[in-house]
Amino acid sequence: MPSIQELFHLNGRRAVITGGAGFLGRQHARALLEAGAEVALWDFSEKLLPPALEELQKDFGAKVSGLSVDITNKSSLTMAVDSLHKGGQSLDILVNNASMTVAQAQGKYFEPFESYPVELWEMALRTNLTGIFLVTQSLAPLLLKSGNASIINIASDVGVISPDHRIYQPNAERAYEGVPFNSPLSYATSKAAIIHMTKFWATYWARAGVRVNAISPAGVENSQNPAFMRELVDRIPMGRMAKPHELKGAIVFLASDASSFVTGTNLMVDGGRTIW
Repeated sequence: MPSIQELFHLNGRRAVITGGAGFLGRQHARALLEAGAEVALWDFSEKLLPPALEELQKDFGAKVSGLSVDITNKSSLTMAVDSLHKGGQSLDILVNNASMTVAQAQGKYFEPFESYPVELWEMALRTNLTGIFLVTQSLAPLLLKSGNASIINIASDVGVISPDHRIYQPNAERAYEGVPFNSPLSYATSKAAIIHMTKFWATYWARAGVRVNAISPAGVENSQNPAFMRELVDRIPMGRMAKPHELKGAIVFLASDASSFVTGTNLMVDGGRTIW
């Protein structure tokens, strides 16, 4: 019978994290690296990737690598997957973390629904859903080769419940860089779909040695507008937002043998917000 240390360690396992150079992507990487895994950061941003690699390689050395990858582009993905094939190893962990950023939306991310550009809606679905589809499809042969693989999809509490539009009412105190903001329909819809994709893949690969689960966080502290934070934490039973490190335990649990009989689940890391 394995010890608890043996169940949670990830020594000798290889992981890919999409959106790995971002705020949460780096936290996911730290979690897996601290548990013993080798981690490849895939990120679209050539600006964020070098500092993320520098930060992590300082602490974990050659166990961290990085690659600029457009997950919506099959040619880009083919080159990225080819880089993993070198050495003939399998892939053990995939964290589907990437999603469309505010910067990619070029000032239109928080447009009200009535005037939301269809082009932006399609861009969000292309990144948040089609991107995950393409990444998972491209890496499936390597994951199946592992025989003990884990896919972790990063969803959201607003994929389970609606965004609470009351906390986004136009108010100078709640602006994002001076602009009234909200949680767009494209984000909530794509995160809800990710939860269902998780269930589909979990049943599809249930007997093939690939487990598939999702994590749905509530808001994570990242220097948000104080007025907005007060409104949000009033709706969270624990009375606060998540600290950035508070997803690390969930990531390691779902990546490791500690969750060897867990598949198809959506793990809420939300301070109880979806209870109400």
